[in-house]
Amino acid sequence: DSELGKAYQALTNGETMIAIEIYKDILRASPTNQDALFGLATTYHRTGETDLARPFYGKLLTINPNHREGLNNFIVLMAEE
Repeated sequence: DSELGKAYQALTNGETMIAIEIYKDILRASPTNQDALFGLATTYHRTGETDLARPFYGKLLTINPNHREGLNNFIVLMAEE
């Protein structure tokens, strides 16, 4: 959880690339970590890298089809495209 906090802090400080690397590190250790999947997908989405965001939203929603924020963001991404 402290790594998730570090990723979020990096995002709030405008250090997007650091946040992405932390989320990736978390996912290497725990590939089904929903918070890290959502964080990475959302970060890519916000930076306009929708091709990178889409698979992470997909994996998150495969693991948890009821993930409200993930589903909402994925629908927004699809509508934007």
